[in-house]
Amino acid sequence: MSEGALVNTSAVRWPDPVLAGVTVRSMQIKLHRWAGEDSSRRFGDLFSLVYDPAFLVVAWQRVSANKGANTAGIDKVTAAWVGAVIGVGVFLGHIRDSLKSGEFRPVEVRQVMIPKGSTGKFRKLGIPAIADRVVQASLKVNIQLFGGVAADRRLRGSGAGAVLAAG
Repeated sequence: MSEGALVNTSAVRWPDPVLAGVTVRSMQIKLHRWAGEDSSRRFGDLFSLVYDPAFLVVAWQRVSANKGANTAGIDKVTAAWVGAVIGVGVFLGHIRDSLKSGEFRPVEVRQVMIPKGSTGKFRKLGIPAIADRVVQASLKVNIQLFGGVAADRRLRGSGAGAVLAAG
């Protein structure tokens, strides 16, 4: 066995953010191409991409760079706290393990009242826990690619869509 071989098969090597972005983008391109080539093609295991290390790193990048990253959910955890106390790799590892095992459950959102324009009225704003935001971001990365394929198919129709698809 080589020195660098992983002994524990559940151990994960987290890619650096640049490599994760490249990996995710190349997977998106490949899946987009496959879906576009065959409209009847079915993708049986897309959920595994949600907990793929590269997808989780990209999701973490999006969540931690978001202006709401320093707003805690009901769990009182922020992106900065994760980075300083838990460590991003450990945090993403917990999310990955719970997604893979089917044990992941989103927690209740923290609700705050925020002003509604200059009317003096307020509205509720739900703030999800940071782990829930990471899972949502990973799902979004996966779903966006298929929305693009569906839009491409609609644009290939007749009328204005045909012009858009040709241009």
